[in-house]
Amino acid sequence: MSVAESGKKTVSWKSVAFQTIMFGGLVATGLSMVAFVAAFNPAIDLFSHFRWQYAVLLGVAALVAWWGKRTRYLTTFSIASILNAGVVLSLWYPANVPPLPEAHSTLNILDMNVYYGNTHYKNVAAEIGKYSADVVVIEELTCEMLYALQPALTAFPYRVVNVENKCWGIGIFSRHKLLNCSDNPLALPQPNVISADIELDSGNVTLEAIHTAPRYSRMAVDTDRLLVERLKKRNGDLKTPIILVGDFNATPWSDLFRNLSGTANFFDSEQGCGPALSWPVGVPILALPIDHCLYDRKWRTAQRRLGSAMGSDHLPLYIQLEIPHEQTCKPDLACPNDRSISKSEMPKDEFEESGKFSSGQRERFRVAVRARPSTPVPGPHIEKY
Repeated sequence: MSVAESGKKTVSWKSVAFQTIMFGGLVATGLSMVAFVAAFNPAIDLFSHFRWQYAVLLGVAALVAWWGKRTRYLTTFSIASILNAGVVLSLWYPANVPPLPEAHSTLNILDMNVYYGNTHYKNVAAEIGKYSADVVVIEELTCEMLYALQPALTAFPYRVVNVENKCWGIGIFSRHKLLNCSDNPLALPQPNVISADIELDSGNVTLEAIHTAPRYSRMAVDTDRLLVERLKKRNGDLKTPIILVGDFNATPWSDLFRNLSGTANFFDSEQGCGPALSWPVGVPILALPIDHCLYDRKWRTAQRRLGSAMGSDHLPLYIQLEIPHEQTCKPDLACPNDRSISKSEMPKDEFEESGKFSSGQRERFRVAVRARPSTPVPGPHIEKY
């Protein structure tokens, strides 16, 4: 007996594929629209990061709906795709900034989340050597990574470092003199922010290196809320221009990014350059711009680009800023420039074989890095470059 005689209907793969794409388009439309009200609930903010993915998916769904002659789907998906694409494309819109005076300086910053489990130390060192950076900011800085990068960091004698916890370690390494250093200026439970003033020809500039907690839990949301509150208060009291740079764990379209941008009179270095898809490395369809640099609105972005893979899940971010000579300095306290750890005092052979320190060695190294020259410390000593 034939299929027709039995009364049964066959379902073609084309019909299944069509319905699946329509369903996916409806889900993407709903999530992308809900994400516009992320300020009402931090959990919703997670859906705001995928704007360019929504735009592409909804564009494909609109084409399929047009092919299937589904006018309602076509209209819905087209509008949603255009809205999401508009949010992303707005970052290529030329920045509206005042012209620079003839007297101005440049400041080159290299920001790197090196990933705390990364043992490709030579790749990280190569990225540092590739750019003529004035300042290098490193997130997820471990004792092992800092020890292995000593040769690459000899050109940066001024530094403030916090390697308290393996995934929350942060370091600022500078060719210019650093003032008013703090390895936890916000007094947070974990050092999500460190800061220092950079002494430039144009005057002092405050650099704040940041690594926020991904908002996957209530604890992370509370930590980020406390960080934003304290950062806004601190920045409001500062008299110097501010640079906020690091791993925000947030895209430019998220509520967290807007909150961090609102802690001072910041300008996004992405504006006019477009988003830099820095994470995760090796998964292009999921790539997001979560590493950022915000700065004073009187400045300009001269260059902004991503570096090469270095064994981390992030790509390094290089920014060249142009700063007018109209800044004012404030009373300062110089940071020591003799923070280099002597390799002769560390177990070189053991480290090169395993790439790891024991807990005791790590603690001695951590204490030595944070110590001031006048403070005697156990284990490895501090030597000048």
